[in-house]
Amino acid sequence: SVSLYKIAEKKADGSWQLMPEYQNLGIDVYELRQADIERIESVAKTQIPSQTMISNQNGITTFSNLEDAIYLVSKMGEPNLSQDFRASMTAFLVQIPKTESDGSTTNHRQINASPKCQIYTATATAITVNAEWIDHNNQLGKRPTNIRVILRKGNDYIGEQILNSLNNWSYTWLNLQASDQYNIQIVDEIASYTTSISDPDKTNEVWIFTITNTIKQSSIIVKTNDTFKMNEWLTILLVSVGIILVCFKNIFSVNNK
Repeated sequence: SVSLYKIAEKKADGSWQLMPEYQNLGIDVYELRQADIERIESVAKTQIPSQTMISNQNGITTFSNLEDAIYLVSKMGEPNLSQDFRASMTAFLVQIPKTESDGSTTNHRQINASPKCQIYTATATAITVNAEWIDHNNQLGKRPTNIRVILRKGNDYIGEQILNSLNNWSYTWLNLQASDQYNIQIVDEIASYTTSISDPDKTNEVWIFTITNTIKQSSIIVKTNDTFKMNEWLTILLVSVGIILVCFKNIFSVNNK
């Protein structure tokens, strides 16, 4: 299925304005690049689409009764072409009404678009797992010496490996049976860290799973030594100011005698 997301609307003066949910992305609606479209798509996926339609048997999707706006066209999931192949579609923008190459706006509201699609094998024959640490280079000393990870194909156990600094927190399983069911699991919970495992790029035969370990804020203990030093410094400053005031008072008294 394919979804449309309204990302900009036309103002009374005819100019385009981004919808509120996209205004904090720091992008110019008149100079959108592919990187900007990817950022827009990441936000759009959290919104309710204007319309969602399913392609017919010829791969054609039709949207109708659309108001004048700029829309993001994005796929919902990745269609299966066969047991061994998948298709991915790159998100793109459509403007209604159409703008000609010279910048003029036409009354054309019937837009035909051909998205960029990629056909790829949906199976992997090698799996790489990397562990990354977001903990200020282990300043708190909470990072474990190693972590154990398990590779599974569906629910079937394939193998277990230890990741540590000696292997640069990385390991690759090679010459695996082609499958689209591989997944990575962590054996033990990592204390003091929040852990997430990214989905791999399945357009490659080598899938890369990244385990990101972020130190919990509750594990960061704020030292109070500096606070005491600051209090002592303020006390000295106040005492010094008091002495200066006394001196000025004495001088003033002498001059008036």
